[in-house]
Amino acid sequence: MKKVFISATDDLYDHIAAVIKVVHQLEGFSIVTGNANNTVAHISGIEVGDVRECDVLVSILAYTTHTLMVEEYEEATQLKIPRLFYVVYPDYNWPGMIIETDTSTQSQVQNLEDRGIEDHTIRGFFTTPENLANQVAGGLIRLSTSDQARRQRSRRLLIYALLASILILIGAYFLQDWISNNEGGSDLPTEQMFLATDTPLPSDTLTSTPLSTDTPLPSDTLTSTPLSTDTP
Repeated sequence: MKKVFISATDDLYDHIAAVIKVVHQLEGFSIVTGNANNTVAHISGIEVGDVRECDVLVSILAYTTHTLMVEEYEEATQLKIPRLFYVVYPDYNWPGMIIETDTSTQSQVQNLEDRGIEDHTIRGFFTTPENLANQVAGGLIRLSTSDQARRQRSRRLLIYALLASILILIGAYFLQDWISNNEGGSDLPTEQMFLATDTPLPSDTLTSTPLSTDTPLPSDTLTSTPLSTDTP
């Protein structure tokens, strides 16, 4: 359950009440507000909480502000709490609105809006209570969807890392086994391993060819020619 902190001024009572009603209809969200909205909290029956204990800050800025609203935004920024900032549409009026005439407070309003612009936390400009409530609901849904996608990516990365670790361990085991088998395959020195083979050495293949006694020597083939006595 994500805890949504509403930071606004009491002159936005109808707007805050509309936001509370919509957020209560969303699954997975509860809503609280700060001490500056005690009146709204009492009438709406919501809890007065601390921004440090919340998961999302929703700041709603109209034509006036207060020091606590600035402090809540600054604290959420330091704690890296997601911030959804909504600013009243210029020149939009409603019954009971408060337009600040004090220059110091006017400066605070402008500074807070400028801070939201710098931090890229401004999500929209609102008019009616229903318009604001729909924008806040949409912002919370998108934020929740983004968180779910981020968690899924983290889980996938964790699974991939575990699988890679398992494969590395298996590969290391088989490599060690292969090295052990090759190192322990023979106790003979390298030189003896080459000699201890069935292949005969060249000397083993030498054979003597006996001389054939049937072949007559040149002297055996000589014949004598007798002298003829009848020749005069």
